[in-house]
Amino acid sequence: MGSILPGNLDLITTLASHCLQRTTESVQQTQVTLRQAIQPLPPGFPPGPDGDVALELAQNPLQCLESLKSRYGGLVGFKLASRPIVLVSSPAFAREVFVNQSSIFIKAGTAFFPGSSLAGNGLLVSDGDIWKRQRRLSNPAFRKAAIQTYAEAMVNITEKMVKNTWRTGGVRDVYADFNELTMKIVASALFGADEGSENLAQVGPAITQAFQFFTRRATSMFIVPEWIPTFDNIQYNSAVTGLNKVVYRLIDERRSQLAGSSGSKKKDLLTRLLQATDDDGSGMDDQSLRDELMTLLVAGQETSAILLTWALLMFALHPHTQELVFQEVSEVLGGQPPRQSDVSKLKSVSQFQIPIPASQPSCTPPSPHLISMI
Repeated sequence: MGSILPGNLDLITTLASHCLQRTTESVQQTQVTLRQAIQPLPPGFPPGPDGDVALELAQNPLQCLESLKSRYGGLVGFKLASRPIVLVSSPAFAREVFVNQSSIFIKAGTAFFPGSSLAGNGLLVSDGDIWKRQRRLSNPAFRKAAIQTYAEAMVNITEKMVKNTWRTGGVRDVYADFNELTMKIVASALFGADEGSENLAQVGPAITQAFQFFTRRATSMFIVPEWIPTFDNIQYNSAVTGLNKVVYRLIDERRSQLAGSSGSKKKDLLTRLLQATDDDGSGMDDQSLRDELMTLLVAGQETSAILLTWALLMFALHPHTQELVFQEVSEVLGGQPPRQSDVSKLKSVSQFQIPIPASQPSCTPPSPHLISMI
């Protein structure tokens, strides 16, 4: 008979302990979910629908949210996949949550990334002292000069897409175009990645796969923990592992460049985060850097592509608005490429709102991202 070597025994003990801890956490989370499913909403909860809105949200998210807002106002309470949710759409209520009474609100993850390995403990998820420190260290990366650098990258990359990809006539899947565009912009702003780089080729598909995973998970009545080896989880964890390899490699390379005699000439967000220090002279460790970069990558890429896609659809449905914006852009820019300082001058772009009635089916056409190029 074979024997188990002491080293292997320690490994088995460690794995068993890890699995037991994860199982205990999953059981506790399941118990919380079940309690939330059977318990009514607490007294004083904002008014809202009686039933769970998960199915309605999955079928038509935009119509569901607009309907809740129009029926119940700027503060709506309801259950989403058994979880109690408050939809805040009023600027006044949002200010109470984020500014006036921020100290009494605790950030317990996010609806999309509850305890997720993707977002880690970045600004999107973190809270308390950790959030405050990361926010201080991140400030230099979002000062005026830094924003100007990112804006220049946005303009240059967008001009290349319009010039080399888009043509008048025909039909294009602008959602696919904007996904590629925003990935190039985010990769350039975060990492200084050039078009066609190996890092960019690895990041794009992985982010898409992760978002598809969370979209399916968002409306699930029972969330399977990420560590359980289901087919969906295996694909997702493989995508996160690939992203981690790219991000940690970029962090190591940039640290080496900054430590060298010539330093790094890049002005991307990664360099600015690496150069930032706290009052005691300490900066972010690799894990914190990874979490912040991943958070910005997740928050800035596909969300921007979705917004741009819907903006073009709204212009297509409302030609008068399209003409107003076109005239304003022509007058402000005078045929020159836009600059970051021009944004405040584009009043129609920043202020015009198109109401989307919950009963208006034309706002959700069969192929909302297929736009005719005229």
